[in-house]
Amino acid sequence: MENEIFEELSPEFVEAMANVRRLTRTLGSFHQETMFAMMKAVDLAPSDAREVFDSSLRESGAMPAASGYTKEGRPVFSLESIAEKFDLSGPEILKAVEEILMTCEGPDLPIALIDPSKVYKVQ
Repeated sequence: MENEIFEELSPEFVEAMANVRRLTRTLGSFHQETMFAMMKAVDLAPSDAREVFDSSLRESGAMPAASGYTKEGRPVFSLESIAEKFDLSGPEILKAVEEILMTCEGPDLPIALIDPSKVYKVQ
């Protein structure tokens, strides 16, 4: 059964998780770069694994609570909650977002700017 699970994992996901492990060893679990790499890996994960990762990240305190969800059920985090979680100022978080957007291409961005009208808010 374990082999069946691993067969479902894309090479991109496996590579992203290897990067997360490397960053965790070198920078630590709560480093900004490690957290963004984890978000990218979660985004590349199969949907059932994504749910487990998302809840594990929140339960461990590594990510803030979601500000809302997309219609597909993906969690959405506000820049303010991420800045507060990582103890970053407004300009620092914007710089980090710009760096991520500049270094990532295609639909597998670890973050995306989402139209707030398309986010279902947590009540």
